[in-house]
Amino acid sequence: MIAEILGGLGIIVSILYLAYEALQSSESMALSHHLNMPSEYMASKQSVITDSGTAKIVVEGNSDVSGLEPFKWLQFEDYVTSIRDIWENGAYMVSIT
Repeated sequence: MIAEILGGLGIIVSILYLAYEALQSSESMALSHHLNMPSEYMASKQSVITDSGTAKIVVEGNSDVSGLEPFKWLQFEDYVTSIRDIWENGAYMVSIT
């Protein structure tokens, strides 16, 4: 009987410890992503700074996205989506901590 009680308590302690470790892991991931987010954002922005073709598409897309040719529209959409994804992932990681 005492062995069963001790065994049950051992299981409860193990589950609590695993929950604590999972929480620590998610906080660590969120911090890591938060620290990497500026470099990911800057890498996306760097393509506008160094590549005049990308810069031109971003300027054209920001002024009149409906006037873009299909391939330029695709490039503009991918650029905007990558920036949005960086910030969206950052917001998600912060919300789970």
